[in-house]
Amino acid sequence: MKTELIDVSPTRKEITIEIEPEVVRAAYDRVTDRYSKLANVPGFRKGHAPRSVVRTRFKSEIRSEVLQELVPEAIAGAIEEHSLETIGEPQVRLDNDDALQKFGDEPISVHVNVEVLPRVELREYKGIEAARRVRPVTDGDIDSIIEGLRENSASLIPVEDRGAQLGDTRDW
Repeated sequence: MKTELIDVSPTRKEITIEIEPEVVRAAYDRVTDRYSKLANVPGFRKGHAPRSVVRTRFKSEIRSEVLQELVPEAIAGAIEEHSLETIGEPQVRLDNDDALQKFGDEPISVHVNVEVLPRVELREYKGIEAARRVRPVTDGDIDSIIEGLRENSASLIPVEDRGAQLGDTRDW
């Protein structure tokens, strides 16, 4: 697997990954064999269909399964190789559609865009002076907060033996 790292910005990197044809062919054969063992192909006993028939019949399924097997593994390997601290999911774009038509004959090329943590350089921080602001708290502030807590936790009790009168509830 060949990888190339491109710095787009301090927080965004682009990785170009090329997966060798031998690796693609091996995965393609492995997935095809799995399908041929489990697939019911008319005219053949279960598990005895030839590879070429299985590949023709289940072409898109096999192709997508091979990509699902190879691409995440290649991306994880490239991220680890370049020691990137990624944030979120990578954005993946396949480059060469011709390689998908000729599975195993040409390398698969993938572009991956990832967000990374920016590098932060720690400069001199000792000896920096900062002003601490203290706001005085008065008795009136404390009383208003306590009264607000009382109002929030108070419950209304219905009065059923008389009619409603002014002052039964108060709006603050």
